[in-house]
Amino acid sequence: MFKKLKQKIEVKRNSKNLFWKILVLEKDFIWKSLIFGKNFIINIKKLFIINIKKLFIINIKKLFWKLFIFGRYLIWVVSRKDKKIIMLMPYFGKWPVWMDLYIESCKLNPTINWLFFTDCGLPKNRVKNVKYVHMNLDEFNTLASSKLNIPVNIKKPITIKNSYKLCHFKPAYGLIFEDYLNGYDFWGHGDIDVIYGNIRKFVTNKILKFDVISFHSHMISGHFTLYRNRPRMNKKFTKIKNWQNKMMGTSYKNLDEVEMYKVVNKNTGYFKESYSTPYSVCPWKDGTFNFPTEWYWNKGKLTNNKDDSEYPYFHFMIWKGCRWSKNKNTWNQLDKSKKIVHFDFKKPISGFKITKEGFFKI
Repeated sequence: MFKKLKQKIEVKRNSKNLFWKILVLEKDFIWKSLIFGKNFIINIKKLFIINIKKLFIINIKKLFWKLFIFGRYLIWVVSRKDKKIIMLMPYFGKWPVWMDLYIESCKLNPTINWLFFTDCGLPKNRVKNVKYVHMNLDEFNTLASSKLNIPVNIKKPITIKNSYKLCHFKPAYGLIFEDYLNGYDFWGHGDIDVIYGNIRKFVTNKILKFDVISFHSHMISGHFTLYRNRPRMNKKFTKIKNWQNKMMGTSYKNLDEVEMYKVVNKNTGYFKESYSTPYSVCPWKDGTFNFPTEWYWNKGKLTNNKDDSEYPYFHFMIWKGCRWSKNKNTWNQLDKSKKIVHFDFKKPISGFKITKEGFFKI
């Protein structure tokens, strides 16, 4: 009996110990579960935060590259867009007989504008990219005097001799006519004893990265030069030594070509000989003074009988007759009964040629 009782007590004791062991195990399990759960949640949070950061960084990088690529695309689009160019052309007196042909060559350069300040009236050939502002020589003198703050007094009438005095003011056109330059990237000056070819073929956006574009290698080409439309370039002529006295003087001092060339920055300028002014002091491409005797304009393309190259323009000042002419083979020497323009530009033609005898259809 005592043995049975002892066995019962032993069973109870074991059961109690088992209970506490189970309780301890359960407590340990619960505690470890809680710790595991907490660590699990912490790890999940860490993983979530890390992934969020990674995703954020990745997306930021992607966004950056997209913006970078888009920016490059915008730069590419803008660089391909033609820079706006306007030619500023004061001209007083009477239009030359070839004026309608000159305008026709302007017409075939539709992305460039010409603005004439003139008292000559409207020519017969009217095109969209050539505009006119009525202005006589006295009004030009007044405007130039006001803008330059010096007395300007070019005498009338305009002749071959005193027309070169007007050339003195070409480098200052960006200031004199500043009110007409809004929206333009470049302004230019030129002459009308020229016929233009495909100008944009030579004045590309790559070339227009320069501040000044000249088609002479050794000086400014007065018959066609472009300047960037910026105040520093529009006032660049003020760097010429004694520019006020030279502009006010009565004699021609070559401000537009030689003097201006001295003050422009050659590193930001484009100076390349175009061989567009034959019979001048510069030899031809081959180093000789054997120049083309015929020039051909065909639907905006300008070539000659010397080679098959295209040219930006042909400056025929020697044939026209000027102060630099040293021979008698000029249009001024032709028999007055002969015409210089030997066809009607209004009648359909494929093009025309220019020789020392004048203009002929081809």
